[in-house]
Amino acid sequence: MDCALPGVNGLDATRQILEDLPETAVLMLSMHSKHLVRQAIDAGAKGYILKNAMNLELGPPLRRVAGEKLCLIPVDISRLSKANAAAPYSSRA
Repeated sequence: MDCALPGVNGLDATRQILEDLPETAVLMLSMHSKHLVRQAIDAGAKGYILKNAMNLELGPPLRRVAGEKLCLIPVDISRLSKANAAAPYSSRA
């Protein structure tokens, strides 16, 4: 999911998708700074990847969110609640 979509933003689209299909795992892909991470997680996204980190392979992050695990790349998880930050995937590890 991209944060900036024509007509609706990715956060609202994520909420709408999860309302209709709660089993869906949303991975947010954004060029926007890390300040949207908390909003994305609150909207129900299972992951957040900055586009400038796109030199990484998307397979592991996609498998992680599909397995109901949080994936944040590259994000300082210390600012997230401990409940949401449990066992995050990080490209830096």
